[in-house]
Amino acid sequence: MLDQVAHDLGRRSEQNLIPKLFRPHRDVRFSKDKTPYHTHLHMLWTIGAGTGQKPGLFLGISPGYVRHGGGIMGFDKPSLAGWRTAVDGPFGDSIQAILDDLAGHGLMPEEPELKRVPPPYDKDHRHGGLLRRKGLAVWRDVPAVQFKSPQSALSDLFDTLQPMLEGLLRVI
Repeated sequence: MLDQVAHDLGRRSEQNLIPKLFRPHRDVRFSKDKTPYHTHLHMLWTIGAGTGQKPGLFLGISPGYVRHGGGIMGFDKPSLAGWRTAVDGPFGDSIQAILDDLAGHGLMPEEPELKRVPPPYDKDHRHGGLLRRKGLAVWRDVPAVQFKSPQSALSDLFDTLQPMLEGLLRVI
């Protein structure tokens, strides 16, 4: 499935998608729970080629949930600086509009990681919520009717996330 999704979406979008399956085994060295394996699978398709940080599509499957999303979980230092500079400029209005649209599709980001707007930005900055982020990823639960067709769900997600992913590729 990893390779098929990478191939299908890459061909459709004319972008290179690099698949990754996160390790199924747990690090039990310091854990009281010595269960050797996770009860979930997490997958990632990174979008774009070349150097620098790239956004991706995510899929998580477990007995209790199926979730998918996209974006960048955590910006590296140069990307975080680029993100903050872009949000302080005209990109802030456009990415906020994109996030508002994605919320209408049920795709929501986690709460910002920082409690305060970082310096040198004003604490009352109009995009303070975006400046308080150390990454930007949105998520939603996959409806039960799409459990049998995760490739279709990811294809629809990719189309929906395209404005956000393109915006991140431009500023990071």
